Amino acid sequence: MNKLLIATLLVCLIQAASAEQAKVDVVVVGMISHGPMQPTVNAIKEVVAPYGDNVSLTLIDLNTAEGSAYAQDHGLSAHLNLLINGDYKQNINGKEVEFQWFEGQQWTKADLNVAIQNALNGNQSSPKQPLKIPSSGSQPGGNSSTWVILAAIIAVVVVALVIKAKAGK
Repeated sequence: MNKLLIATLLVCLIQAASAEQAKVDVVVVGMISHGPMQPTVNAIKEVVAPYGDNVSLTLIDLNTAEGSAYAQDHGLSAHLNLLINGDYKQNINGKEVEFQWFEGQQWTKADLNVAIQNALNGNQSSPKQPLKIPSSGSQPGGNSSTWVILAAIIAVVVVALVIKAKAGK
């Protein structure tokens, strides 16, 4: 019984860890509250929504001190910048697409969808710099990998206590 419980726990932990590795971070840094940007922001939300927990979306407003600092720290100068796993430049079907400015100009919703699919499938080049998402600009939900790790620790402790209690009888 104890071996079955431990094996089941390990399988669950491996599956949870695998699910976390497939996650894609989409960060929008720009004038997101500016009226003319609303169709673009809505287009991004529309493309990201069907991916559920596989894609996290963070909106950072350049009209805030935090947003301005983030853009400066990451060398972003466009009115709207869309970073996929830390990079606004993506290879889409052999062509470099820059996810900046308005949807429909330099990039399309179809381009964004392909970029997300590429990232989920591991077909994306590494970001040029680590992605640092400011905590106060993040969407609700927190970092789910932290919860997976915490759940794993609790599960291991519970299993150990059950085994110890049964061994003591």
